[in-house]
Amino acid sequence: HFEVVRMVRALGQKLEDRQLVLLSRRMDSMLRSEVPSLLQLQTGTSADIFAKIKTMITDMITTMQQNLQEEASKKAYCDAEMGKAADKKAEKESDLETVSTRIDAAVSKSASLKKQVVTIKSELSDLAETQVNMTKLRAEEKDLFAKKEPETQKGMEGVKSALRTLRDFYKNSGVQVTSGERKGAAGGVIGRLEDVEADMAMSLSQMRSAEKSAETNFDRDLQDMKLEKAQKEKDVSYKTSEAQRLDSELNSLNSDQESLETEMGALLDFVKSLEAECLVTPESFAEKQAKKQQEIAGLKEALTALDATAEMPALVQRHARALRGGSMAGKLAP
Repeated sequence: HFEVVRMVRALGQKLEDRQLVLLSRRMDSMLRSEVPSLLQLQTGTSADIFAKIKTMITDMITTMQQNLQEEASKKAYCDAEMGKAADKKAEKESDLETVSTRIDAAVSKSASLKKQVVTIKSELSDLAETQVNMTKLRAEEKDLFAKKEPETQKGMEGVKSALRTLRDFYKNSGVQVTSGERKGAAGGVIGRLEDVEADMAMSLSQMRSAEKSAETNFDRDLQDMKLEKAQKEKDVSYKTSEAQRLDSELNSLNSDQESLETEMGALLDFVKSLEAECLVTPESFAEKQAKKQQEIAGLKEALTALDATAEMPALVQRHARALRGGSMAGKLAP
């Protein structure tokens, strides 16, 4: 029977299981304190010791088998929850990355639009200043034309009047002067006056043509500037509205990001607690299961050995009864 104790002790030491070592010590203590005497062997009371030890081993086997089942169930739970948590974590990370990308894009686009609005407003200001300057210059040119045209017209009329007077004078004096002739004193004077008249006529024509061209160009430029101003104001309105929409979207995205970060924090806390519960030992689940199976197999082997040992007192008891029976027969014989 002490062989069973040694088997349990050796198994506990091999597998480094303190419970098995303690069990072997209890078994050893029980056997040493109640070593079967010849009287116990004869009466069969030693069987109680083996029955107690057998119960202890059987109970431990049952407990270990229950632990195996519980650990297997916990392993399944841990695997399932860790898998779900990993999927949720990956999903939240993807959502956070998407929101972050959208935030960066919205911030960049909004800033770009606002910068464009500032540039366009500056261009509108320059355009307005240019229009004011152009209008002022056109007004000055128009005023100058309004002053120069009648002066030139009046001067030309004066030259024409002088020519008529001279021609009448020379005609009345009997001097023949033909237009365009430059002979004699009369011809020279009239010729010079005719040149002055022609120059003034050309100057007046050029002045009127320049005024007409300036007015046409001014009207065309003014119309182009109005169209440009309308387009730029439209751009300012659209870009301002789009920047405001992006800023509003940013508020929503920032709120989404905060919510996702809160959810991620809660998820990480859950994963941390789950890891603390499921990853408490570096020993793998398969190694623990194999070790438990070895312990159970070893205890079953010890139980078998104990059953074999328990048969010996029964044999001794039958032998003792046989001896008592023979002794009584000798006493009764004549």
